Parts: sequence; structure tokens; C-alpha cells
Amino acid sequence: MPNVMVCVCPDAARNVKLSQAGAKAAAVPSPARTASTAGPSARPRGQPRVTRRLLAAGEPVPVPDQALTPQAPSRGSETVLLVEDETAVRQFARRALESSGYCVLAAADGAEAMATALGHPGPIHVLVTDVVMPGMGGPELARRLAQQRATLRVLFCSGYTDDASVREGVREAGTAFLQKPFSPEELIRKVREVLATP
Repeated sequence: MPNVMVCVCPDAARNVKLSQAGAKAAAVPSPARTASTAGPSARPRGQPRVTRRLLAAGEPVPVPDQALTPQAPSRGSETVLLVEDETAVRQFARRALESSGYCVLAAADGAEAMATALGHPGPIHVLVTDVVMPGMGGPELARRLAQQRATLRVLFCSGYTDDASVREGVREAGTAFLQKPFSPEELIRKVREVLATP
């Protein structure tokens, strides 16, 4: 009995079996401009280019690797104490966190953050704070809050990485760091990473 060549097309209803000895073929969508057995006019405008290659007998039909597909950061439900003295940055970060499911307590400086934490009856899972702020800086704020909330996680953010005092403060605290400027996805991913750390 002759072997069967199967041509797998994007439209499952158009799959057809073709008789041919010794090989089978699969049609695989490809973003690259490669040679095709059909001319350019055979492909409707806007449709992905389809290329064909022969597979050895018994070789499985390739499937796109799902692990290579970019994944959106996981949503959260924890409470975040966000401390940032620049209003625009604070609002930006708050919107990003809230849109991902987090409950956000926002403060403009260390003193306000201490008062907010003291007045909040529930848990605060992570402190996201700027390192350099007027009055109380991020590392000092983190030390003080840790005395009240021993399980509090900390994520420092700063655009002053060339400043020796900033590097020293972060190194002494031994906590996670996010470089400014950052995207919403970078912030959410880093917060999730900090929360997942044992």
C-alpha cells in the first residue's frame, strides 16, 4: 500500500490526502518571505505566507512552541504600598498596579507612607518605593516599616543608579531593585517576582 502525504492547511476543512510514496508534507505558516509552490497571486492579500517542506517518514508534524510566546504578567490581589514623590510617576505606577488587580495604597513621601501603613488595618504585602525622596528616603522607610510588619517585601525604584549613596542604600537593604523609567509590564512582572520570592 503506498504511503500517504498529508498537506495540513490553516483551514482544517481544506485538509486533503495526497498519494505519494516515501514522504509526507506539512504546510507551516511562516512570517519570513520564502519560496512557495504557489505564486504571489494565489495568496489573498493580508493572509500569512505558507511554505511547505518534506518530512521524513515517521517524523511528527511540527507544532509552534507555546513557551516562546510572550506571556502577560500574572494578575495579583495583594496590597501594595506605593511611595513616590513625583506625582506623574506615582499616578502611572498606581494605574498599572490597579489594572493588574492589586490594591494600592499611595503616598507621596516617607512620612505619609508611615501614617498610611499605621492606619491600614489589613496586611501590606509589598512596599514599592523610590529610593531618593525628600525627608525620609526609601531604605530608611523600609527599615521602619519592617519593625511594624515583619513579612513586608520591598521593591526599590530609582533613576539615580550612578549615585553612590543610592547604590549603598539598596545594597544594605538587600532588596529587589527596578530601574527607572520602567513600563507597566516591567513593574507588574517585578512586583510579582518579589512576591513570589520565598
